[in-house]
Amino acid sequence: MEDLFGHMEIGDFFVNQFNDFELCYKQTAKKFDLDNIHDLRVSIKKVRTLLLYLELASNKKFDPTDSLQLLNPIFKNAGYIRECQINICLLEQFDNKVSTLFRDHLIKKQTKSGKKLNREMNDFDINELKGMYESANKHLCELSIDSINQVSVKSVENKIHKIKILKDKASGKFWMHKIRKHLKYVSEILEFLSSFIEENEFKDLIKKAKSCSKLIGEWHDYQVFLAAFIRFLTIKKINNKASRAIYKSIQIKIEELMRDIDYHLDLMLDASNL
Repeated sequence: MEDLFGHMEIGDFFVNQFNDFELCYKQTAKKFDLDNIHDLRVSIKKVRTLLLYLELASNKKFDPTDSLQLLNPIFKNAGYIRECQINICLLEQFDNKVSTLFRDHLIKKQTKSGKKLNREMNDFDINELKGMYESANKHLCELSIDSINQVSVKSVENKIHKIKILKDKASGKFWMHKIRKHLKYVSEILEFLSSFIEENEFKDLIKKAKSCSKLIGEWHDYQVFLAAFIRFLTIKKINNKASRAIYKSIQIKIEELMRDIDYHLDLMLDASNL
């Protein structure tokens, strides 16, 4: 009876993730605002994590390739809009002629990206994805609670080991992005485990992993902001006091975030003895 109950809870968690994606998809189709685009991308990340996990847990009896390929165009194009939206928000802290010109540039880019996402969403067949997801859920129900627990913990330990290695050489954007992907996986899979384990022994680790992921996300936003600003300055051939002031301010913020990330990563790794 306990195994059956456990499977029901696991199945509910798995299905609920798809339902969340479906809701976010419908909301975004109505309006491409900041919150909707963000929620859509987060829901896709959660679905992708579970599908990749299931591939591992089923010894590759389940292949998520088709599902992932179906989601990729929407995720990618929503990302372009998200990037513009975040850049516009970060730009609000500046008020000079250069920032005004950059804002106008970003708004035009956002409009163009919105048209492309609209085409992708019109072509997207959510029922096809739903069929693939239901097939994945059947594979999940074939697994025992013990095997799910073992695979989950082992995969999380593997990700944390990779984070430790990457942290030692995280001097560039690429490594920090990899760390963030691993942190997302850790928090998502541990939340999945917590859905059918009464004693939530992972609560502290989930909290610390999410905290690190949020900081890295903010750091990434500023990195993207800086890169977009530099491209804009190059295209427009702008190099004046106002542009240099904005550039310096962004650089200082990035350095502050890096110090915070380093501290919180240590806290997370200290809490990761599963």
